[in-house]
Amino acid sequence: MKKLLYILPLTLLLFSCAEEPTKVLEEGQFRTVYGLERTFENGQIAGVIGDLSKNSCTSIDTLSFSTYPNPTAFGITIDFFTDSKRTFEIFLETAQGDKELLDSLGAIRYPSPISIPQHDSYFKTSLTSGSVEKGNNSVHLDLEQFETGIYYLIYEDSEGNKGCYPLAVQRYLD
Repeated sequence: MKKLLYILPLTLLLFSCAEEPTKVLEEGQFRTVYGLERTFENGQIAGVIGDLSKNSCTSIDTLSFSTYPNPTAFGITIDFFTDSKRTFEIFLETAQGDKELLDSLGAIRYPSPISIPQHDSYFKTSLTSGSVEKGNNSVHLDLEQFETGIYYLIYEDSEGNKGCYPLAVQRYLD
């Protein structure tokens, strides 16, 4: 009987330490979005939500980069100017939204309330790549396969230019 009293706690301890697979939030990889430029479907700027200056990445002013609409439901158009022919790649990276930014987005009531949940897993994926000529360029990206959330669009080109731009994907509530 004494052996059983010794073995039973050891057995329970052994099984309680067994690893169970859990979903881990990779917070260390997420960058936080503190502000974004809100744009309409025609490219008109509707204002800034939150504080763009606190975002961890920067825009490239020389490209005159604009994305619209933002927030978007299904896709975006990116307009930018280049001073020479170059190749580029655009990525989409999951990000976390600062509480004040999410509250500000939630206050937008047209056409219905905007509700954007936080991502629970991290990814960075290439959306498109190609080459562009000198001058004004436009790229349309379909985002239907991506969940509602906050993202960074990341632009990289053969001239060494890099920049990232906050984007909200939102399917409106019924």
